Amino acid sequence: MVWYDSRGVHQTLRATLAMEAKVTGPIWSVQELLTAPRSDKQEARSTVGPGALLVWVRAQISQGVGRQTQTATLRAALHEHTGSDSGECPMTDQSISPPIFKPGERTVSVVIPAFNSEKTLEACLRAVFSSDYPSFEVILVNDGSTDQTASIAAKFPCKQIDLAKNVGASAARNRGAQAAKGDFLFFLDADIIIEKDTLTKVLRTFVDRPEISALFCSYQKNTPSGNFCSTYKNLVHHFTHQTAREDAATFCGGFGAIYRECLLRVGGFDESYRHVSDIELGYRLYQRGYKIFLNKQIQATHLKVYSPAKLVRSDLLERAIPWTQIMLKKRIYRNDLNTRYENMASVFTTFFMLVTLPLILFRPSLAIVLPLLFLLLFFLNWKFYRFVYGEKGLWFLLRAVVVNWFGYLYSGLGVVIGMASYLLHPVLTRRAKPRAGD
Repeated sequence: MVWYDSRGVHQTLRATLAMEAKVTGPIWSVQELLTAPRSDKQEARSTVGPGALLVWVRAQISQGVGRQTQTATLRAALHEHTGSDSGECPMTDQSISPPIFKPGERTVSVVIPAFNSEKTLEACLRAVFSSDYPSFEVILVNDGSTDQTASIAAKFPCKQIDLAKNVGASAARNRGAQAAKGDFLFFLDADIIIEKDTLTKVLRTFVDRPEISALFCSYQKNTPSGNFCSTYKNLVHHFTHQTAREDAATFCGGFGAIYRECLLRVGGFDESYRHVSDIELGYRLYQRGYKIFLNKQIQATHLKVYSPAKLVRSDLLERAIPWTQIMLKKRIYRNDLNTRYENMASVFTTFFMLVTLPLILFRPSLAIVLPLLFLLLFFLNWKFYRFVYGEKGLWFLLRAVVVNWFGYLYSGLGVVIGMASYLLHPVLTRRAKPRAGD
């Protein structure tokens, strides 16, 4: 899809320059800037802002310029304007904003990695193809599935990519991104159902917030699965998203959108991570100056079914341990989402409670400490418990408090394991290297 015709590009160029309040003389187009004599370029630079360069380069890309050519063109434009040919995405400059557009003028590539997803994939795809947004494609990456995932996807007009073996969600998302043609990438897990207007709301968010480069959404508070663990976990997700900061430092690959060029420029998802690669991507974007927005009003339904074993495995092995390693590696610690201060304090409180239990056998006077610690834990999580009570009632809340306590316990264990593995990794790596002469 063509973003702008030549007249639209120049009109947007003028609008961008006027918005940046940098017009002090005649308006120069970027084409004129690049072809003018060098003496004239020095004078012209003051009237052409970096936002105009971005508009022009993106227009060339939309008209079919190849990736190698577009990179060279971008670097040439940046070099002429700033004296630098840095390969960094120009959106990292705080003065640069994406061009203004209307919904329907931009294409969206919905990228869905799927591994043995026969139970939920059809509902996911039906929801996507019921979207009221007019310009989108769906890329289904069959990540080495051994069930009916491929045949289910074949019922829909998807661009299907079949991988010979399971490579993980991060690698599957990268394969989908490489095949995508849309201006935006909307990553969606195969067990999530979006609403009819989700894509429209996503694009509208980019319109209303031109400073952002990526966004992600929130889970709805209800899930079709009726078992306790699934309902509890879904409430945790919903509450966490709804009470988090809108200016995020992480990304969510389950239902998140990003400028395609932005993702490609930062190298995509890190395929060395089997889990939380989306969090690592978010941290990488955050450190490079990109803005990520959590839109709490865009909500999706999660179909994932949890059992007690899956709950522990998800929180411990797939989140707590790798997330801790990433935080230590990136040196990013934020009072947000799952790493809020009250969550950290709750982990210490649960461990104190666990240690206090056997000590009571030797020092009965310590029995008074246990209810005090419980009250502290209840106070730290009061908002969440109040939310659960309002949604599901007292009996559900009592069970949720117990599961919540165990959750802090094994998540805390995951933090310890994550810290230990991170600190020991350099030592183990040095020992594993062969010595000279071996």
